Amino acid sequence: MNKPKKIETILILSGVFFTVILIIGSIFCINFTAASLVDALALTNIEKSEIVNFNFDEFKKLNLEE
Repeated sequence: MNKPKKIETILILSGVFFTVILIIGSIFCINFTAASLVDALALTNIEKSEIVNFNFDEFKKLNLEE
């Protein structure tokens, strides 16, 4: 009667262990994707602002030359 109890406890502990690993992994994945999304948005915002500033400066130069 002791062997089934040991097998049950081993199965329960392994299930708990795997669920904890999955939860921790999902948290890390969510944090990583959120950080990469924020970095991507920041990079696109910087690129857009630089492009707008560059075009605006060129436009000013063209108006001054004319």
